[in-house]
Order: sequence, then C-alpha cells, then structure tokens
Amino acid sequence: MESADPAASTRDGLAVRLRPVGEADLAMFRRFCVEPGLIGLDWAGFRDPGAPVRRFAVDGWLGVDDGRLIVEVEQGHAAGFVSYLSGRYGGRASYWEVGIVLLPEWRGRGVGWRA
Repeated sequence: MESADPAASTRDGLAVRLRPVGEADLAMFRRFCVEPGLIGLDWAGFRDPGAPVRRFAVDGWLGVDDGRLIVEVEQGHAAGFVSYLSGRYGGRASYWEVGIVLLPEWRGRGVGWRA
C-alpha cells in the first residue's frame, strides 16, 4: 500500500514519516527526561523536564546544527523522534550524528529503519 504523502514510507499498511515537532509532542519529550526505563540503557539520568519546552520556543527544535524530528505513524501518532547534531573531527572534517528513540510500544515493528 503506497502512501499519498511523498515523505512517508509504508510497509504492511503502516505509514511512517518524519515531521517537525509540534506543541503536542512536548509531553513525550518530558517523559524521556523523567522516565528511566523509557530509553533503556542509553538513559543518562534525570533531566530538566522544562528544557524541551524552552528549546521548542526558541526554534521549534529545527536548529541548523542540531534538532529533532518526530517519527509519526498511523494517522498522527508520535512513535518517537530522530535527533541530529553536527560536529567536527579535529576542527577539520565535519560530520552529522543522527539518532532515533522510539516509545516501547513501537519498537520491533520496523518503524525505526523506515524513519
């Protein structure tokens, strides 16, 4: 089944797309700040749950050098997010670091590799 959205990837009827962060997504970001088991082994400890809201107010999480995009599935459900961060090796070569985190209920369903 092919999606009408050119930015979406579909397989087995499950559409997956990346979209900008919306205000409704900030509750999910706060969860990642305060729920130890949500990320798993990569969890780095409790974070300021107000930080995602403050960052959203600055640039909507669409920074030139770093930011986040929402992984959206099944008619608007946020399944997690993709983050991006630019960097430089020794001040010379540049690179992009890209990561993804999905809510537990969306893991193991082929969402991450499509995103």
